[in-house]
Amino acid sequence: MDSVTELEGGRALVVDGSWAGEPVRLINVYAPSDVGERLELFQRLRPQLVTSKTIMMGGDFNCILESGGRCGTRAGEGWMDHAVKLLIFRSKVENLEKGEKCNSFFFKKIQSAHTPLVQLRNREGILGDTKEDIRKAVTDFCGELYSEKRSDGDQAEKFLAGIPRKVSTPAREVLNAPLTLEELHIAGKSFKSGKTPGSDGLPIEFYTSLWNLVGPDLLELYEEMEQKGVMPHTLREGTIGLLYKHKGERCDLKNWRPISLLNVDCKILAKTMVNRLKGAMGEIVHPDHTCGVPGRRVADSLALIRDTIQYITDRNIRASLVCLDQEKAFDRVSHEFMERVLQGFGLGERFCN
Repeated sequence: MDSVTELEGGRALVVDGSWAGEPVRLINVYAPSDVGERLELFQRLRPQLVTSKTIMMGGDFNCILESGGRCGTRAGEGWMDHAVKLLIFRSKVENLEKGEKCNSFFFKKIQSAHTPLVQLRNREGILGDTKEDIRKAVTDFCGELYSEKRSDGDQAEKFLAGIPRKVSTPAREVLNAPLTLEELHIAGKSFKSGKTPGSDGLPIEFYTSLWNLVGPDLLELYEEMEQKGVMPHTLREGTIGLLYKHKGERCDLKNWRPISLLNVDCKILAKTMVNRLKGAMGEIVHPDHTCGVPGRRVADSLALIRDTIQYITDRNIRASLVCLDQEKAFDRVSHEFMERVLQGFGLGERFCN
Protein backbone atom coordinates (compact mmCIF):
# COMPACT_ATOMS: atom_id res chain seq x y z
CA MET A 1 0.00 0.00 0.00
CA ASP A 2 1.45 3.34 -1.08
CA SER A 3 -1.16 5.87 0.01
CA VAL A 4 -4.72 6.25 1.33
CA THR A 5 -6.84 9.29 0.50
CA GLU A 6 -10.10 10.03 2.31
CA LEU A 7 -12.73 12.09 0.48
CA GLU A 8 -15.95 13.72 1.67
CA GLY A 9 -15.52 12.81 5.31
CA GLY A 10 -14.94 9.13 4.64
CA ARG A 11 -17.63 8.72 1.99
CA ALA A 12 -14.89 7.58 -0.40
CA LEU A 13 -11.49 5.98 0.19
CA VAL A 14 -8.85 5.90 -2.54
CA VAL A 15 -6.05 3.41 -1.94
CA ASP A 16 -2.99 3.34 -4.20
CA GLY A 17 -0.76 0.31 -4.15
CA SER A 18 0.38 -2.67 -6.20
CA TRP A 19 -0.88 -6.17 -6.91
CA ALA A 20 1.40 -8.82 -8.42
CA GLY A 21 3.82 -6.06 -9.31
CA GLU A 22 1.20 -3.98 -11.13
CA PRO A 23 0.11 -0.53 -9.86
CA VAL A 24 -3.56 -0.49 -8.84
CA ARG A 25 -6.02 2.01 -7.41
CA LEU A 26 -8.83 0.76 -5.17
CA ILE A 27 -11.84 3.05 -4.75
CA ASN A 28 -14.37 2.26 -2.03
CA VAL A 29 -17.58 4.32 -2.05
CA TYR A 30 -20.26 4.69 0.60
CA ALA A 31 -22.75 6.93 -1.18
CA PRO A 32 -25.35 9.10 0.61
CA SER A 33 -29.01 8.17 0.23
CA ASP A 34 -29.87 11.69 -0.92
CA VAL A 35 -29.77 11.93 -4.71
CA GLY A 36 -28.23 15.40 -4.80
CA GLU A 37 -25.51 14.60 -2.29
CA ARG A 38 -24.78 11.36 -4.14
CA LEU A 39 -24.31 13.23 -7.42
CA GLU A 40 -22.05 15.73 -5.69
CA LEU A 41 -19.91 12.89 -4.34
CA PHE A 42 -19.59 11.36 -7.81
CA GLN A 43 -18.56 14.72 -9.26
CA ARG A 44 -15.80 15.13 -6.67
CA LEU A 45 -14.63 11.57 -7.31
CA ARG A 46 -14.14 12.04 -11.07
CA PRO A 47 -10.48 13.25 -10.89
CA GLN A 48 -9.50 9.99 -9.18
CA LEU A 49 -10.30 8.12 -12.42
CA VAL A 50 -7.64 10.03 -14.36
CA THR A 51 -4.75 7.61 -13.86
CA SER A 52 -2.77 5.00 -15.76
CA LYS A 53 -3.22 2.54 -12.89
CA THR A 54 -5.68 -0.34 -12.99
CA ILE A 55 -8.84 0.80 -11.19
CA MET A 56 -11.03 -1.44 -9.04
CA MET A 57 -14.15 0.17 -7.67
CA GLY A 58 -16.70 -1.10 -5.18
CA GLY A 59 -18.64 -0.26 -2.06
CA ASP A 60 -22.19 0.68 -1.17
CA PHE A 61 -24.01 2.95 -3.60
CA ASN A 62 -26.87 3.16 -1.07
CA CYS A 63 -29.59 1.89 -3.40
CA ILE A 64 -32.74 1.88 -1.29
CA LEU A 65 -35.07 -0.75 -2.70
CA GLU A 66 -38.14 0.10 -0.64
CA SER A 67 -40.33 2.63 -2.43
CA GLY A 68 -41.09 4.48 0.82
CA GLY A 69 -37.44 5.24 1.48
CA ARG A 70 -36.41 6.16 -2.04
CA CYS A 71 -35.36 9.78 -2.58
CA GLY A 72 -35.12 9.61 -6.37
CA THR A 73 -37.36 8.07 -8.98
CA ARG A 74 -35.03 5.41 -10.34
CA ALA A 75 -35.41 1.73 -9.47
CA GLY A 76 -32.93 0.46 -6.90
CA GLU A 77 -31.63 -2.38 -9.02
CA GLY A 78 -30.52 0.04 -11.73
CA TRP A 79 -28.57 2.36 -9.45
CA MET A 80 -25.22 0.59 -9.67
CA ASP A 81 -25.00 0.98 -13.45
CA HIS A 82 -26.43 4.48 -13.23
CA ALA A 83 -23.93 5.55 -10.59
CA VAL A 84 -20.94 4.30 -12.57
CA LYS A 85 -22.13 6.15 -15.68
CA LEU A 86 -22.57 9.32 -13.66
CA LEU A 87 -19.11 8.96 -12.20
CA ILE A 88 -17.44 8.55 -15.57
CA PHE A 89 -19.47 10.64 -17.98
CA ARG A 90 -21.49 13.30 -16.20
CA SER A 91 -19.92 16.71 -15.87
CA LYS A 92 -23.05 18.63 -14.94
CA VAL A 93 -26.52 18.05 -13.53
CA GLU A 94 -29.32 18.34 -16.05
CA ASN A 95 -32.42 17.52 -13.97
CA LEU A 96 -33.59 18.13 -10.43
CA GLU A 97 -35.41 14.94 -9.49
CA LYS A 98 -38.67 15.03 -7.56
CA GLY A 99 -38.21 14.56 -3.83
CA GLU A 100 -34.50 15.26 -3.64
CA LYS A 101 -32.96 17.85 -1.37
CA CYS A 102 -32.13 21.30 -2.75
CA ASN A 103 -28.63 21.56 -1.34
CA SER A 104 -25.87 24.09 -2.05
CA PHE A 105 -24.68 22.05 -5.05
CA PHE A 106 -27.97 22.56 -6.92
CA PHE A 107 -28.41 26.17 -5.83
CA LYS A 108 -24.96 26.91 -7.23
CA LYS A 109 -25.93 25.31 -10.56
CA ILE A 110 -29.21 27.22 -10.77
CA GLN A 111 -27.65 30.53 -9.78
CA SER A 112 -24.78 30.25 -12.28
CA ALA A 113 -27.23 29.55 -15.11
CA HIS A 114 -29.10 32.82 -14.47
CA THR A 115 -26.24 35.15 -13.56
CA PRO A 116 -26.60 38.24 -15.78
CA LEU A 117 -23.81 39.35 -18.08
CA VAL A 118 -22.93 42.80 -16.71
CA GLN A 119 -19.58 43.52 -18.35
CA LEU A 120 -17.28 42.25 -21.10
CA ARG A 121 -13.72 42.90 -22.14
CA ASN A 122 -13.29 44.00 -25.77
CA ARG A 123 -10.39 43.00 -28.01
CA GLU A 124 -8.35 45.94 -26.68
CA GLY A 125 -8.72 44.52 -23.17
CA ILE A 126 -10.97 47.35 -21.94
CA LEU A 127 -13.96 46.44 -19.78
CA GLY A 128 -17.35 47.75 -20.86
CA ASP A 129 -20.53 47.66 -18.78
CA THR A 130 -23.13 49.37 -20.97
CA LYS A 131 -25.42 47.55 -23.39
CA GLU A 132 -23.66 49.21 -26.30
CA ASP A 133 -20.21 48.14 -25.03
CA ILE A 134 -21.33 44.55 -24.48
CA ARG A 135 -23.12 44.36 -27.83
CA LYS A 136 -20.06 45.72 -29.69
CA ALA A 137 -17.68 43.35 -27.88
CA VAL A 138 -19.83 40.34 -28.81
CA THR A 139 -20.29 41.54 -32.41
CA ASP A 140 -16.55 42.07 -32.90
CA PHE A 141 -15.70 38.73 -31.30
CA CYS A 142 -18.20 36.71 -33.36
CA GLY A 143 -17.43 38.67 -36.52
CA GLU A 144 -13.77 37.73 -36.27
CA LEU A 145 -14.54 34.16 -35.22
CA TYR A 146 -16.93 33.41 -38.08
CA SER A 147 -15.13 35.35 -40.81
CA GLU A 148 -13.89 33.31 -43.77
CA LYS A 149 -10.37 32.00 -43.21
CA ARG A 150 -8.31 32.10 -46.38
CA SER A 151 -5.89 29.22 -46.85
CA ASP A 152 -2.65 29.11 -48.82
CA GLY A 153 -3.72 27.58 -52.12
CA ASP A 154 -0.29 26.22 -53.07
CA GLN A 155 0.31 24.69 -49.65
CA ALA A 156 -3.20 23.20 -49.64
CA GLU A 157 -2.68 21.56 -53.04
CA LYS A 158 0.67 20.18 -51.94
CA PHE A 159 -0.85 18.78 -48.75
CA LEU A 160 -3.92 17.29 -50.41
CA ALA A 161 -1.90 15.68 -53.20
CA GLY A 162 -0.77 13.04 -50.73
CA ILE A 163 -4.22 11.84 -49.67
CA PRO A 164 -3.84 8.03 -49.70
CA ARG A 165 -7.52 7.12 -49.47
CA LYS A 166 -10.52 7.68 -51.69
CA VAL A 167 -14.07 6.42 -51.34
CA SER A 168 -15.11 3.39 -53.34
CA THR A 169 -17.37 3.68 -56.37
CA PRO A 170 -20.43 2.18 -54.58
CA ALA A 171 -20.01 4.62 -51.69
CA ARG A 172 -19.66 7.54 -54.11
CA GLU A 173 -22.87 6.53 -55.86
CA VAL A 174 -24.74 6.55 -52.55
CA LEU A 175 -23.34 9.96 -51.63
CA ASN A 176 -24.38 11.50 -54.94
CA ALA A 177 -27.78 9.84 -55.35
CA PRO A 178 -30.90 12.06 -55.50
CA LEU A 179 -32.50 12.87 -52.17
CA THR A 180 -35.47 10.76 -51.13
CA LEU A 181 -38.43 11.55 -48.91
CA GLU A 182 -37.69 8.50 -46.77
CA GLU A 183 -34.16 9.51 -45.80
CA LEU A 184 -35.31 13.05 -45.02
CA HIS A 185 -37.96 11.58 -42.72
CA ILE A 186 -35.36 9.37 -40.99
CA ALA A 187 -33.14 12.41 -40.44
CA GLY A 188 -36.02 14.41 -38.99
CA LYS A 189 -37.02 11.68 -36.56
CA SER A 190 -33.46 11.42 -35.23
CA PHE A 191 -33.61 14.83 -33.54
CA LYS A 192 -34.58 15.10 -29.88
CA SER A 193 -37.80 16.86 -28.96
CA GLY A 194 -38.00 19.94 -26.79
CA LYS A 195 -35.05 21.76 -28.37
CA THR A 196 -34.99 25.51 -28.99
CA PRO A 197 -35.90 26.30 -32.63
CA GLY A 198 -34.14 28.67 -34.99
CA SER A 199 -35.17 32.18 -36.01
CA ASP A 200 -38.34 30.97 -37.79
CA GLY A 201 -39.70 29.56 -34.51
CA LEU A 202 -40.59 26.16 -36.01
CA PRO A 203 -39.39 23.29 -33.76
CA ILE A 204 -38.68 19.75 -34.90
CA GLU A 205 -42.07 18.66 -33.52
CA PHE A 206 -43.74 20.77 -36.23
CA TYR A 207 -42.01 18.81 -38.99
CA THR A 208 -42.41 15.34 -37.46
CA SER A 209 -46.09 15.85 -36.61
CA LEU A 210 -46.98 17.25 -40.04
CA TRP A 211 -44.49 15.29 -42.12
CA ASN A 212 -47.05 14.10 -44.67
CA LEU A 213 -47.79 17.75 -45.43
CA VAL A 214 -44.40 19.45 -45.16
CA GLY A 215 -42.13 16.54 -46.19
CA PRO A 216 -42.82 16.73 -49.95
CA ASP A 217 -42.40 20.52 -49.86
CA LEU A 218 -39.03 20.16 -48.16
CA LEU A 219 -37.86 17.68 -50.79
CA GLU A 220 -38.98 20.05 -53.55
CA LEU A 221 -37.14 22.91 -51.84
CA TYR A 222 -33.88 20.96 -51.65
CA GLU A 223 -34.15 19.85 -55.29
CA GLU A 224 -34.77 23.40 -56.48
CA MET A 225 -31.89 24.62 -54.34
CA GLU A 226 -29.56 22.13 -56.06
CA GLN A 227 -30.77 23.08 -59.53
CA LYS A 228 -30.34 26.83 -58.99
CA GLY A 229 -27.20 26.53 -56.89
CA VAL A 230 -28.55 28.98 -54.29
CA MET A 231 -29.62 28.32 -50.70
CA PRO A 232 -32.65 30.23 -49.36
CA HIS A 233 -31.80 32.73 -46.65
CA THR A 234 -33.65 30.62 -44.04
CA LEU A 235 -31.04 27.90 -44.52
CA ARG A 236 -28.17 30.36 -44.19
CA GLU A 237 -29.09 32.27 -41.05
CA GLY A 238 -28.96 31.40 -37.38
CA THR A 239 -29.34 32.91 -33.93
CA ILE A 240 -26.15 32.88 -31.86
CA GLY A 241 -26.34 32.40 -28.09
CA LEU A 242 -23.46 32.43 -25.62
CA LEU A 243 -23.04 29.75 -22.93
CA TYR A 244 -20.58 30.25 -20.10
CA LYS A 245 -18.04 27.41 -19.78
CA HIS A 246 -17.91 27.78 -15.97
CA LYS A 247 -14.18 28.41 -16.03
CA GLY A 248 -12.13 31.58 -16.17
CA GLU A 249 -13.39 35.15 -15.99
CA ARG A 250 -16.98 35.77 -17.07
CA CYS A 251 -15.91 39.06 -18.65
CA ASP A 252 -13.60 37.25 -21.10
CA LEU A 253 -15.46 36.12 -24.23
CA LYS A 254 -12.98 33.28 -24.73
CA ASN A 255 -14.66 31.60 -21.76
CA TRP A 256 -18.04 31.62 -23.50
CA ARG A 257 -19.17 29.04 -26.03
CA PRO A 258 -21.14 30.43 -29.00
CA ILE A 259 -24.10 28.21 -29.90
CA SER A 260 -25.82 28.74 -33.26
CA LEU A 261 -29.54 27.97 -33.38
CA LEU A 262 -30.25 26.96 -36.98
CA ASN A 263 -33.65 26.49 -38.55
CA VAL A 264 -34.84 22.89 -38.67
CA ASP A 265 -35.15 22.85 -42.49
CA CYS A 266 -31.37 23.39 -42.63
CA LYS A 267 -30.67 20.79 -39.92
CA ILE A 268 -32.73 18.09 -41.66
CA LEU A 269 -30.74 18.51 -44.87
CA ALA A 270 -27.42 18.54 -43.00
CA LYS A 271 -28.37 15.44 -41.01
CA THR A 272 -29.32 13.62 -44.20
CA MET A 273 -25.91 14.32 -45.73
CA VAL A 274 -24.20 13.26 -42.49
CA ASN A 275 -26.09 9.96 -42.53
CA ARG A 276 -24.86 9.33 -46.06
CA LEU A 277 -21.31 10.24 -45.16
CA LYS A 278 -21.26 7.81 -42.22
CA GLY A 279 -21.29 4.90 -44.64
CA ALA A 280 -18.07 6.11 -46.27
CA MET A 281 -16.17 7.26 -43.18
CA GLY A 282 -14.55 3.89 -42.56
CA GLU A 283 -13.02 3.93 -46.05
CA ILE A 284 -11.27 7.31 -45.78
CA VAL A 285 -10.53 7.84 -42.07
CA HIS A 286 -7.39 6.21 -40.66
CA PRO A 287 -8.01 3.26 -38.29
CA ASP A 288 -6.26 5.10 -35.45
CA HIS A 289 -8.97 7.78 -35.56
CA THR A 290 -11.89 6.47 -33.51
CA CYS A 291 -14.12 9.47 -32.91
CA GLY A 292 -17.14 9.96 -35.16
CA VAL A 293 -16.72 6.77 -37.20
CA PRO A 294 -19.49 4.14 -36.90
CA GLY A 295 -18.20 0.90 -35.45
CA ARG A 296 -15.26 2.54 -33.67
CA ARG A 297 -15.07 3.55 -30.02
CA VAL A 298 -13.19 6.37 -28.34
CA ALA A 299 -12.59 3.93 -25.48
CA ASP A 300 -10.19 2.06 -27.78
CA SER A 301 -8.02 5.17 -28.07
CA LEU A 302 -8.09 5.67 -24.31
CA ALA A 303 -7.02 2.06 -23.79
CA LEU A 304 -4.20 2.50 -26.31
CA ILE A 305 -2.93 5.61 -24.52
CA ARG A 306 -3.12 3.85 -21.20
CA ASP A 307 -1.21 0.81 -22.50
CA THR A 308 1.40 3.09 -24.06
CA ILE A 309 1.96 4.89 -20.77
CA GLN A 310 2.32 1.56 -19.01
CA TYR A 311 4.76 0.32 -21.68
CA ILE A 312 7.09 3.32 -21.47
CA THR A 313 6.87 3.35 -17.66
CA ASP A 314 7.89 -0.30 -17.33
CA ARG A 315 10.87 0.22 -19.64
CA ASN A 316 11.94 3.64 -18.31
CA ILE A 317 11.58 5.17 -21.76
CA ARG A 318 11.83 8.96 -21.90
CA ALA A 319 8.68 10.16 -23.62
CA SER A 320 6.05 12.88 -23.57
CA LEU A 321 2.31 12.76 -24.09
CA VAL A 322 1.10 15.84 -25.96
CA CYS A 323 -2.56 16.87 -25.93
CA LEU A 324 -3.52 19.58 -28.42
CA ASP A 325 -6.76 21.55 -28.26
CA GLN A 326 -7.60 24.22 -30.83
CA GLU A 327 -9.58 27.19 -29.60
CA LYS A 328 -13.04 27.26 -31.27
CA ALA A 329 -11.76 24.63 -33.73
CA PHE A 330 -15.04 24.00 -35.58
CA ASP A 331 -15.65 27.72 -36.04
CA ARG A 332 -12.20 28.31 -37.53
CA VAL A 333 -12.39 25.75 -40.33
CA SER A 334 -11.82 27.24 -43.77
CA HIS A 335 -14.76 26.33 -46.00
CA GLU A 336 -12.55 26.63 -49.07
CA PHE A 337 -10.06 24.14 -47.66
CA MET A 338 -12.84 21.81 -46.50
CA GLU A 339 -14.28 21.69 -50.02
CA ARG A 340 -10.85 20.73 -51.35
CA VAL A 341 -10.59 17.97 -48.75
CA LEU A 342 -13.97 16.54 -49.77
CA GLN A 343 -12.93 16.60 -53.41
CA GLY A 344 -9.57 15.05 -52.54
CA PHE A 345 -11.31 12.08 -50.96
CA GLY A 346 -13.31 11.65 -54.14
CA LEU A 347 -16.75 12.14 -52.61
CA GLY A 348 -18.19 13.36 -55.90
CA GLU A 349 -19.12 16.74 -57.37
CA ARG A 350 -22.81 16.55 -56.47
CA PHE A 351 -22.15 15.81 -52.81
CA CYS A 352 -19.42 18.45 -52.53
CA ASN A 353 -21.62 21.11 -54.10
